[in-house]
Amino acid sequence: MNGEGVTFVAMVAFGIVILLAIGTIGRLLDLRRRREDEALGLQSRVSDALMLEPGLSGLAVTASMHVPLWPRKPPTLEIVGRVTSTSWPPGSPGGPSPTVPPRCRSRTRSG
Repeated sequence: MNGEGVTFVAMVAFGIVILLAIGTIGRLLDLRRRREDEALGLQSRVSDALMLEPGLSGLAVTASMHVPLWPRKPPTLEIVGRVTSTSWPPGSPGGPSPTVPPRCRSRTRSG
């Protein structure tokens, strides 16, 4: 092979590598978009459930869902807000329990 042939093969190989990189980036962006859509759906379901709960409907509680890009990792639900102790009388169902720490993290697998 002469110098022109080697240059042509190198340019074709470089073009193929660039096309593969563009395709991979496109797939990753699509995966991220789908995972964000899934997180938004889960977050809206949890927010609706919190609003329908009579004891929590008037309190400032916000749910946010974090879904990692890697599909094998479970989504993380974070519920943030301020609840006064007068909102939950001691011993009432659904109220704070002395056995549950005030800041806990729960992981579930959605399917």
